[in-house]
Amino acid sequence: MHCIYINLDSAVDRMTAIEENFCKMMAPHGFALHRLSAVTVSDVLQKNVKGLQTDRAKACYFSHVMALEKSLEFAGPVMVLEDDACFGKRTGEKLVEAMGKIMSSNFPWDIFFTDVIFGELSQMADLIWDNKIFQRREKQMFKIFDLKGWTFCGMSAYIVHPNSKKKVRDVLKSQVIVDHLNDIYIRDKVQEGTLRALTIFPFLTSVSNYAANSQVQSDEFEVAIRVINAFRKLCWNDVDLESLDPKELLQGLDEGFFDKESEFFGELVKVMASKKFKLI
Repeated sequence: MHCIYINLDSAVDRMTAIEENFCKMMAPHGFALHRLSAVTVSDVLQKNVKGLQTDRAKACYFSHVMALEKSLEFAGPVMVLEDDACFGKRTGEKLVEAMGKIMSSNFPWDIFFTDVIFGELSQMADLIWDNKIFQRREKQMFKIFDLKGWTFCGMSAYIVHPNSKKKVRDVLKSQVIVDHLNDIYIRDKVQEGTLRALTIFPFLTSVSNYAANSQVQSDEFEVAIRVINAFRKLCWNDVDLESLDPKELLQGLDEGFFDKESEFFGELVKVMASKKFKLI
């Protein structure tokens, strides 16, 4: 499968990281990587792109349009990646298996997300407690499901159906005035039925440490991004549990950030999520 990653010319460190990771984890399974030079803020200003979104968000938006345009050069399904995506030792093997299943099924789909952001705590908890994430990883059991009805966002790693490349590209291009982020716009099109999207759980890809420094979101969302990325790292198939530090989630938060109710609820979740916990 051909994979296209979006990367600013100035982000050499990100380019090096994703290419080294891909070469080690994905190339042995027959995946090929292609770099796409990302649209810049200067490009957006030059074209005088209208809309409520920031110039950085607009640049990201049209970078995905360009990636989908480039996908037309290749036969078969194509994977589109942002340069903070990362792969594990089982990503290639399990992605080949997953693609074999969904390509041979009669279920209609346009986009298959290998990693997605869920925006509601209840949805995150449902996935964690659905046969418990650690049990799914141990048994290599995966759940592929339709994203319609789910509050989701994020387009760091997704595969486009061979017959849907122009369709997805045209859907993105239809927003001439960029009032919505690319992932939110796609999500809305999934909810209204214009597009069909799938994802897999546990995730087959995750995000690297570069994801902590968003090239699109402003600093006011730093805590939200930290929580989102922590969940994505916890819930992927190749998680390195030893590398996860709960203290990083609390970094920079003073005592006034928490209240008694949230602290007690946090302890409830901690107990219930344990491998040793058994519900009556």
